[in-house]
Amino acid sequence: MSRNQPRDLCGLYCAAEIANYEKAMFSMYLIGMGMTRSRYEFTAHDRKTGKLLFGMQVDASARALEARALKANTNNDAQAVAVALGYARQIVETKAYGEGNRFLLEVEAGSSSLHSK
Repeated sequence: MSRNQPRDLCGLYCAAEIANYEKAMFSMYLIGMGMTRSRYEFTAHDRKTGKLLFGMQVDASARALEARALKANTNNDAQAVAVALGYARQIVETKAYGEGNRFLLEVEAGSSSLHSK
């Protein structure tokens, strides 16, 4: 898997995370940040056709991201990306997506869970 970690013009680390895995190209964007939660949009497109394979909204607790970041010695956004990429790889490997499927990934302090929307 190849990864690039560009910064957007606002300086937010991992605001646009790009990764390739098998036939999918992943992108993740920070779409909202508050005092207690951050929200990201994650998409997977077919690398050859550009067709949307699935989308995933990532809703993460700020405390959960902070705790994970301290443990891994990285930043909060990088932890959201790491969790989302793990689930996205599983979705691709098991072919658990259909045309334009939507998922919700909730990241909490001690756990994370994926739901179909």
